Amino acid sequence: MDAYGTYLKTFEDHVEEHIQTIITWMKEEFKKTHADGVILGMSGGLDCSVVAGLCKRSGIPVQLVTMPRGNSMQYGQMNDAKLLAETFDLQMIEVPVQECCGVLETTCTQIKNTQLQNKCKGDVTMANANLGPIVRMSILSTLGQYMNYVMIGTGNLTERMMGYFTKRGDGLSDFNPLGELTKSEVRIIAKHIGVPARIIEKAPSADLWEGQSDEEEMGIKIEEIDRYLLTGVVEDTIKDKIEHKIMVSEHKRKPIPMFSRKRLKIV
Repeated sequence: MDAYGTYLKTFEDHVEEHIQTIITWMKEEFKKTHADGVILGMSGGLDCSVVAGLCKRSGIPVQLVTMPRGNSMQYGQMNDAKLLAETFDLQMIEVPVQECCGVLETTCTQIKNTQLQNKCKGDVTMANANLGPIVRMSILSTLGQYMNYVMIGTGNLTERMMGYFTKRGDGLSDFNPLGELTKSEVRIIAKHIGVPARIIEKAPSADLWEGQSDEEEMGIKIEEIDRYLLTGVVEDTIKDKIEHKIMVSEHKRKPIPMFSRKRLKIV
């Protein structure tokens, strides 16, 4: 067994202790918010399923919201979201976001074509795909404020280090219990808290579009990313690719830079 396998085995040997430590932290952070509960976007994926299960274990009231964009949650995702809600006996509502995303995309496209013809040199396709996470977080934020619930995050360390999140979308939350855990560690936790096997075993997807796969989009296998993050031992070509992605996405993980008034020479 290599260093990566040894690490994961050790993590699993102590997983119940790790789970209790995370739950204690969640209760502490939740108490600081003075909210009545947490609101959680439920795609039927591994990370949000684990967070839902941890909320259930911790006794923190949680409202699940599934938000399909057109066909983005086909291929079983919607069934998985419903299965997860049933497994942990949690309430879930469905809020389709296609119409809202469509209005924003149409509006921005019209502006691009009429007023910004020579200035749009960015990735228009990805910008439109990112409307999904942005709209979903806006809905969670608004519904959460209606209920006096705060937003709980689900992004794991693997995704965060690769910059694989929408900075003003799924990167936003009031607190996040998975932010320093790799996907491999999250998967181990999932097994121990009762997340259904089919959710644990399926290929990760951010549901940016129909049939989208995280590994295909990142161009690196999640196991290789986790192996690097946990042990630093991967092939040089993979290491270079991972470190490049970490470097170019660093701005997404940092707090918003603010000008310091200390630089003002005020007498």
